[in-house]
Amino acid sequence: MNNLPNLILYKFLFNFEFLEDALLPEFKGSTIRGAFGWKLLKAVEGLYPVYEKIFETKGDENNPPSLRKVKEVPHPFILHPPLDKKRDFQKGELITVGITLVGYSHNFLPFFIDAFSLMGKNGITSKRKKLKLLDVVNEDAEGSKFLIYEHVSSAISNNYKPITTTNILSVINNDVKKLSLNFETPFHIRSESDEILEKDKNKITPRILVARLEERYKTLAQLYCRSTTNVKEIFRPDDSVTITNMNLEHYKLPRYSNRAGKKQMFLGLHGSIALEGNLKPILPLLYIGEKINIGNKSSFGWGQYKIELPD
Repeated sequence: MNNLPNLILYKFLFNFEFLEDALLPEFKGSTIRGAFGWKLLKAVEGLYPVYEKIFETKGDENNPPSLRKVKEVPHPFILHPPLDKKRDFQKGELITVGITLVGYSHNFLPFFIDAFSLMGKNGITSKRKKLKLLDVVNEDAEGSKFLIYEHVSSAISNNYKPITTTNILSVINNDVKKLSLNFETPFHIRSESDEILEKDKNKITPRILVARLEERYKTLAQLYCRSTTNVKEIFRPDDSVTITNMNLEHYKLPRYSNRAGKKQMFLGLHGSIALEGNLKPILPLLYIGEKINIGNKSSFGWGQYKIELPD
């Protein structure tokens, strides 16, 4: 599949030290995203269009033709919250938050660093527990890490490496006939127009998974990587592909939205999905999905999964 839209991703790890004892929720994505969002507005002070591009991304007439009627488009960043369920943190303990910036949004990295630094100084959770941003590390396609920022110098190196479609596809074994998508964070997808919750989980099919992943992949590539395709459907699961096991549970996350000024309830699913059959036509997309998540709320860290192959 040499004609695939080229995706360009930049993954960064933000390492923090707690300056005081803190109690965090088991799922930390919502807490981090909320605190970060307010401080991003401060970090881009006087440059509101930058904030809009990062945090209030909307469809408009400047989008590719296929996306001009889309009112809400994916943000140009993906949050990777800590995956452990640890809640109690002591002063001096470390915590790492990952961010993947898509395409040209890597130019906004200084604003992300400023916003996370301000977030630490202001504190997180309703108790305003303070942290210090120690450094920022770039992680390349092979998992190698490169230090690009330290708080002691405040200098940001631009010597970081992207993860491209070519990088992602280079690790694929096309002979794989079985695999599992193990969801590390909750996910929320729709069938055609309806959201899929626990009572509807049997609506999840290989075709639905592929459609939602391809939709997200092409949208990110077109919006932020200046990559286009005239092909409506690039990936199509073979008729032999089936879901052999779906171990999914209902997930409910209550949160308070400062922007909306009210409580919200995020509903989704969490667990794993096993696929079997002629996977070759869709393997590239499944591996791309590992890097970009599936469904919505990726800016909260939702939709993150890992592919597990049989022994």
